[in-house]
Amino acid sequence: MGTTKYKSVEEMAAATIPSQEFNKELSRQLRARSVANHLVALRGSRGLSQQDIAKRMECSQSRISKLEQTDDEDLRLGDVARYLNAVDFSLQIG
Repeated sequence: MGTTKYKSVEEMAAATIPSQEFNKELSRQLRARSVANHLVALRGSRGLSQQDIAKRMECSQSRISKLEQTDDEDLRLGDVARYLNAVDFSLQIG
């Protein structure tokens, strides 16, 4: 049995879930959380837990969880900068 490789979650959902309504909502949610999803990916690539980030940012783990679940339009620039610093990245605006 062969395995199918997909380029994205959206592509996989479109190929495996027949509901156009579900796929449309999934796409909307993924777009709405692009920055937050990248933050989670950066944390994961560093092998860090939410608790690790919370210690570095001097806040609670629940605050990190909420930040990672927030739609991009609701993120505060200061929070993103502090989070990036906690995973050894810096924010540059240009």
